[in-house]
Amino acid sequence: GKVVIVMCTVHVLRLQIINDQEFYQKSTALMPASELNKVVVYLKTHVSGLIERRQLTLEDLEDERCAFWYERMVFRKAVDHLDKLHEQNGRYRLIDDASFHLRISADEAFMKDLETGGRAKLLCTRCPFFIPFHDRVKIFRHCLERDRSDYYSQLPPQVRMNPFLSARTVTIRRKYILEDGYSKLDNLGQALKCIVRIQFVNEYGEDEAGVDGGGLFKDFLENLITTAFDTQYGFFCANPENKLYPHPSSSSVAAEHLNYFRFFGRMIGKAIYEGILVDVPFADFFLRKVRGKTNGFDDLQSLDKELYDNLCFLRGYEGRVEDLGLCFQVEQNNFGRVEGVELMPGGKDVAVTNANVVRYIHLMANFKLNVQLKTQFAAFMQGLQDLVEPEWIALFNDAELQELISGSEKGLDLADLKLHTVYGSGYSLEHPVIQ
Repeated sequence: GKVVIVMCTVHVLRLQIINDQEFYQKSTALMPASELNKVVVYLKTHVSGLIERRQLTLEDLEDERCAFWYERMVFRKAVDHLDKLHEQNGRYRLIDDASFHLRISADEAFMKDLETGGRAKLLCTRCPFFIPFHDRVKIFRHCLERDRSDYYSQLPPQVRMNPFLSARTVTIRRKYILEDGYSKLDNLGQALKCIVRIQFVNEYGEDEAGVDGGGLFKDFLENLITTAFDTQYGFFCANPENKLYPHPSSSSVAAEHLNYFRFFGRMIGKAIYEGILVDVPFADFFLRKVRGKTNGFDDLQSLDKELYDNLCFLRGYEGRVEDLGLCFQVEQNNFGRVEGVELMPGGKDVAVTNANVVRYIHLMANFKLNVQLKTQFAAFMQGLQDLVEPEWIALFNDAELQELISGSEKGLDLADLKLHTVYGSGYSLEHPVIQ
């Protein structure tokens, strides 16, 4: 236990003091990257053994009067370290995913244990990385279906018998898909958990033929999200990798911009709730905020890699920092109008020196990642949480959450498809048509 506490404390402090690049460089790393697999397996084995030996539950960990105070401290240190390694692995892929996993299957018994607050609840809440990704997706879908069932149970009896009676039908002009979607759907809030049917109107004001059995709504949602997240609208902007995040100056686009962000959150939430994949690549730091995390210095590279590199250079600068002429103020470009924003009270009059440069770097990163987009984040999350609970999202790291929203970036595995294809009507692998 003492070895685990010391090792995890040193590693976590090391991660806080130096950036990712320094942590993994041979000259400054505590250990070769190849050894990280062994560290993960060791900590995983220790934690899982602790859970089994003490029959720990989530209630034990949250009860400060619990007799297992020492084991609880070891558990927290080890899990905190594993969580940070799992986060980083989503970016750098230095550790085999299987190294994190226990032999867990999200079967019926696991789901029942989850609902009764047993060991499954502890794993999902404190160390979801022990569970393989595809099983966490099953758990996520189980939670969604349970939530849908609970929501319908509160509706009138006739609606519970036939969910289609609760369906909302909205008329949408194709040319004004964002404007009409916002005006017709935003006020529904949690009622978006019900079925939504779409009646499209063409450019001549005529109803388009067709009854929405789910396909029209999917078409609507995909087109709405594509339009809403288009950087030309000004609500979102993109980093050099074309990954999206809220525009800091979105208030210049529309006075009610925060209401729009709440609506965007609801639409992403609806897509997740219905299992509809949408092609919206989010920046990693934005995904971290969605997961309820506070961004740190290393997350800046997913917002502005150039600024991140410049701040790394500044941190290692051996000359007189005062000579660079910096102060505790940042300039923001508000659609062509440049404005100065102080990083601290009176910041424009405080020079950056060798003595305060580290504080300047962290204040700059915190402003860019957490402060300047605070209101947009809050509005987006308010909408998203109308449909998707934060604890369900917390099952995933950044890369996994993006896959949940947009699907895998991996190509189609034809060999796997061939292996698992089930033939019928006289066809087989050897049939001339199949060949």
